[in-house]
Amino acid sequence: MIIMKFGGATLQSAKHLTHVAQLIQQRQHRQPVVVVSAIGETTNTLEEASSRAVAGNCDIEAITAFHRSICDQLTIDVTPVNALLTALERILRGVSLVGELSPRSYDSIVSYGEQLSATILASLLHIQGMEARPCHSGDLGLITDGCHRNAKILDSSYVQLNASLAQLTAAGIIPVVTGFIGRSSDGATTTLGRNGSDLSAAILGAAVGAEEVQLWKDVAGIMTADPRRVQGALPIERLSFDEASEMAYFGAKILHPSCIVPAMQASVPVRVCCVREPHLPGTAISKESSAASRAVKAIHTKNEQVMVDITSTRMLGQAGFLGRVFSIFAELDISVDVIATSEVSISLTLDSDSHISDLRDRLGQFACVEIEPEVTIVNFIGCHQSPSNFLSEALEIFRDHDVDVLMISHGASKVNTNVIVRDSEIMRCLQQLHDGMIVNLRTAPQQN
Repeated sequence: MIIMKFGGATLQSAKHLTHVAQLIQQRQHRQPVVVVSAIGETTNTLEEASSRAVAGNCDIEAITAFHRSICDQLTIDVTPVNALLTALERILRGVSLVGELSPRSYDSIVSYGEQLSATILASLLHIQGMEARPCHSGDLGLITDGCHRNAKILDSSYVQLNASLAQLTAAGIIPVVTGFIGRSSDGATTTLGRNGSDLSAAILGAAVGAEEVQLWKDVAGIMTADPRRVQGALPIERLSFDEASEMAYFGAKILHPSCIVPAMQASVPVRVCCVREPHLPGTAISKESSAASRAVKAIHTKNEQVMVDITSTRMLGQAGFLGRVFSIFAELDISVDVIATSEVSISLTLDSDSHISDLRDRLGQFACVEIEPEVTIVNFIGCHQSPSNFLSEALEIFRDHDVDVLMISHGASKVNTNVIVRDSEIMRCLQQLHDGMIVNLRTAPQQN
């Protein structure tokens, strides 16, 4: 059994949907379970409709016309799509009447993007001779807590998901499952956070012990850098779970940061596949990484971060300095990304400046606090045991381009090293870092 997840960009038109159906048909012998996002920009359109409904304007004309047009082009029955659109309009009218959008109503409204997508694709597969069924993931057993807009999946989901999917595939049915959404124990539809369909696919793969979770994207795989910022970025053939997880968190937008964890825990391989060129190998993610002669496999960046320096000579030699600092972070519900410490000082980064004033006031009672806004985390992936093999080269490039290094942190996982620089300076050297440490060494002749 394989999981095939398709994102909104791969489903954005009747032509795209027809191509996706062909990919599924070619893999029918592998018992595919299909996971879908909303078609194109439908989620954004639904969010806009919910905002208008709060203001008293209930209008789904654009959503209705778009999905009915796709049905017409694919020559599939529009009846089940009309039923979903009617239910959506009813919820929006309720929001319009009360003039308020609760988190529960928000989740219910945006979930219709995936429900419409699953219904349309399942209908298309059916008229092409495949037994397929649209499935709300909650009906299959994907149960979450009640935290709307960012729900967490309960461990109890795995057993029921396994049973539900096994029953469908044993009957020769291709389940077309809604990504991004689940259902709380009280029956309310919940969402897993933006781009949560990757996480849905990984959960289903872990539940059934899939042969592989395939994340179908419109790129050739996970790249050595962001191709929008770096020319000549290259696809990476293989990554370990740890490497992929670090890349997802520190700037590689191709993966949802949480999606690797369920697959890693169940030892289910993940592959990022190219929907435009399905013959390409993409990027395989598994327990073991490929052997590499060089330390650095990828360089990604995370911009618009905040660096905080905390120093207190009064705590010299005293136990509890770190505990006192991080108890304040916990009380303010602030998450830390990168950290470097000494006995009396801590440097760290945050992904938001919210609560920064409260943080400064609380820490200022026993420490000197300096804030550096607008910094970039430069994430070097694949460094393994020692960063010394590449760090001197990186620092030389930073120096040659007058880029100040504010902080360095080597991750406990041993697969990444982070260098903090200013947002305004990173583009001076990002291309040179990538070319010098990845591209030139990939193309250099191997020595015997």
